[in-house]
Amino acid sequence: MAQLYPVSAIAQLLKLTERRIQQLVKDGILPRPIQGNYDAIACTHAYIDYLRRLVAGSGELSLTDERTRLTKLQADLAQVELDKQNGDLIKTDIAMKLWGEVITATRQRLLGFPTRIAPIVAASQSIPEIKERLDSAICEILNEFTSPNLSEHARTERHTESLEGLCAAPKAHNKSVGGQKKKTKSRK
Repeated sequence: MAQLYPVSAIAQLLKLTERRIQQLVKDGILPRPIQGNYDAIACTHAYIDYLRRLVAGSGELSLTDERTRLTKLQADLAQVELDKQNGDLIKTDIAMKLWGEVITATRQRLLGFPTRIAPIVAASQSIPEIKERLDSAICEILNEFTSPNLSEHARTERHTESLEGLCAAPKAHNKSVGGQKKKTKSRK
């Protein structure tokens, strides 16, 4: 027959607090008490098994698990750096700027659409011909922005970033540069 002891005795035996014993019971690591008392041998064996699992890395908060996690994070970080170097990743602000340029170009094309298509539609003879020309013009705009070449823009941005420390060219201040001066008529 198993010897049953109060939680305070089991806590002393395992060098844990009474609260920790209760937590381990709740987590299913230690056996449940029988009428408020614990089987000392069963609790000792269960706790030893739990510690072995922790050392092997299959338990929570084990050193092995933490090392595995750290190694994975380091590998992920190295992969991100490699992707950056290969041009597969760009900074968020650059991506936002590039997509802003795509949206602006799309907006400009759409705003210019009525002006560009009006003469074509006016010269058309029938509704099907008008529809065909409108469809063609719309498809042209959509195809232009279906897969924009952002990689070229990204390379330009990276080149610009590498030149940031250099001095900028002086501003022209709206003065004409080069060319001939305008001749003024002299009154005689």
